[in-house]
Amino acid sequence: MFRAAKISCTKSGNSLSAFRTVSLGFFRTVYALDLVMCLDYTALMEECIFCKIVRDELPSYKVYENETVLAFMDIHPIRPGHLLVVPKVHEPNFEKLPIEVYMHVMQATHILAGAIKNALKPKKMGLVIAGWDVPHTHVHLIPTEDHEDITSKILLEGKEGNPSSETLTTIAEKIAAKIKDSL
Repeated sequence: MFRAAKISCTKSGNSLSAFRTVSLGFFRTVYALDLVMCLDYTALMEECIFCKIVRDELPSYKVYENETVLAFMDIHPIRPGHLLVVPKVHEPNFEKLPIEVYMHVMQATHILAGAIKNALKPKKMGLVIAGWDVPHTHVHLIPTEDHEDITSKILLEGKEGNPSSETLTTIAEKIAAKIKDSL
């Protein structure tokens, strides 16, 4: 089952056409540039899963939110307590975030790392900014007990499955309750 959509946008006289083919939940996007470099993320933002979560169009297990940042439970965690910290503005590349937004993301990450430490008592906290899975800047904040916990080795070996909704809610509430202690 395939569905194709054409999205056009214009900016400064340049135009970009995006053709999106959807098959079994995977997106394949091909861009055709009519003129040099059109960077209008409007069409991409409409499809971005994190933008939809920020706009409350999709459910999430929120732990922390302010005007600039949202943090919620990863539904496919590497370890229990794995959070995603995202800026509310759509930017696929963290190095292109306005420095003020970047600082808010890192400040929230710092606070949340302390909250996770207080709530779940892991040995260490791991932090990863990769952006390959969802093209929206985000920080993976992962409680770790072992040096291999920061990788997906545990998931690949099938040692742990995805947590239930109840488990995610319980962990989110535990972490949120410890945020004030981490300020």
